[in-house]
Amino acid sequence: MRINGLASLILTMPPNSTELETTSEALVAESLFFGLLSLVILAGNTLVCTAIYKNRKLRTKTNYYLVSLAVADIMVGVFSVPYWIYFRLGKAKFIS
Repeated sequence: MRINGLASLILTMPPNSTELETTSEALVAESLFFGLLSLVILAGNTLVCTAIYKNRKLRTKTNYYLVSLAVADIMVGVFSVPYWIYFRLGKAKFIS
């Protein structure tokens, strides 16, 4: 009996292969990417909120919903993404 596909991949994986090994260069690149992403999230959503605040024609119910989404996204960029960077770098120190 021959096993093909995903089942054969699962059967041939080593037992402790749940975490991928990451190099310090990869962690630095990942941290820089997420740091830049956090800044882009903050800048882009701040522009959305500012545009709706300054232009009276944009103050509609639909755009108020967009503002609430932008504020939620700003909170992700300010709190969640930096915490993820901290988590990844902190976890890498414990693995090494």
